[in-house]
Amino acid sequence: MIPRLPLLIALLLLVIASLLLGSSAVFGWLHLRACQACDRISYQCADAGFGWEALSAICLLAALVVLTCALILAAARLVLRSSRLLLWAERRGWPRLVRWLRARCGGATGPR
Repeated sequence: MIPRLPLLIALLLLVIASLLLGSSAVFGWLHLRACQACDRISYQCADAGFGWEALSAICLLAALVVLTCALILAAARLVLRSSRLLLWAERRGWPRLVRWLRARCGGATGPR
């Protein structure tokens, strides 16, 4: 049986990424409000809302990093599941399934 821990970690990473994306949107909205308030008063505010813009960009980059980690973890879990299934099919003597799994796994097999 494949442990469920990598799946739980991937789901947790997806939740964290969605929170980071949401906070990035909120910080972008705050930056937009600061720029609009500055435009109403005068056109000489060069750095209005710069902090909000920077926080928005940082949260967006962090969300992309977390999503990449979740994708790598899910792919590793899929490869692990495929190799274990391949070993099981080899022991059972199912040649069609073995050929299909070898093509899918790229030839990564365990002991023969």
